[in-house]
Amino acid sequence: METNLKENQRKKVKQFRDLHFTDDVLIVPNAWDLVSAKLFEAEGFKCVATTSAGVANAMGIQDCERMTIDDNLSVVKRMCNSLNVPVSADVEACYTNDGDELRENAEQIINSGAVGINIEDSLGLNGKPLHNADFQADKLHTIRKSISDLD
Repeated sequence: METNLKENQRKKVKQFRDLHFTDDVLIVPNAWDLVSAKLFEAEGFKCVATTSAGVANAMGIQDCERMTIDDNLSVVKRMCNSLNVPVSADVEACYTNDGDELRENAEQIINSGAVGINIEDSLGLNGKPLHNADFQADKLHTIRKSISDLD
């Protein structure tokens, strides 16, 4: 069973990657729950992303990492298991700046079935400054490495 799930995810990863290399504009709607994701799929969108603010708000929680990673991943996993199109996960700032936790979180996100990870590039809402470019690059490198290690 696990092999079939991973095989299905690899197919969705390829689908998602291929969507980035066409002459068509890639429109990725942001879903906040399974119903909105299924509606986007039914309307013919070729992929879906989650919106962390929308997911949090649908749970009655404010944005900016006030919901837990487990709360977020429960929605991501439900979408990934229910849709035929690839799902990219908006996981706020990945819920940590610690390297080991960052790797663990990235692995959990990919193991939930997501084909991509979106993270914040700023310190929060309301015009807060962007993260230092080196800090953000290191964070992205750590996430990318952990994903590559998962094959």
